[in-house]
Amino acid sequence: MLPETQLLLAERVKLLEQLASLVRRQEQLVDQGLLDDLLGLLAAKDKVLAGLEQLEGKLAQLQTLEGTGEIASAGLADIASLTLDRCRQLFQEILEREQICEAKMRARREEIAQALATLADVARAHEAYQASQFGPENPGQIWSEA
Repeated sequence: MLPETQLLLAERVKLLEQLASLVRRQEQLVDQGLLDDLLGLLAAKDKVLAGLEQLEGKLAQLQTLEGTGEIASAGLADIASLTLDRCRQLFQEILEREQICEAKMRARREEIAQALATLADVARAHEAYQASQFGPENPGQIWSEA
């Protein structure tokens, strides 16, 4: 493994840790209903994801250069294995938290839709009540058939 590959793997872990931290904060913001703050956080996540994408491109190029040759020392193999395990753990945490956030946002959307539907029903009932109390010729006066 080239030293540059080691550096890129370390950078990958760093970026994944940043992303995991942002996703944890995202979950808090979703729980608190702070949508304005959530939008800013999503912009920060986009920057980290763009950095990861660039990094993955560099790693793919290095893997092509290194070919399928074996890692020269067992020490480097252990480091690479630990680094890749940490990346997998972070990916798993990120995916799980993203799914939780998505489910919470979906539930919140359903709650809002339900509240809006209830509000629309109340408005229709109010209009019907108003129509029964006031005559069509005199909308501001109470209607009586006498």
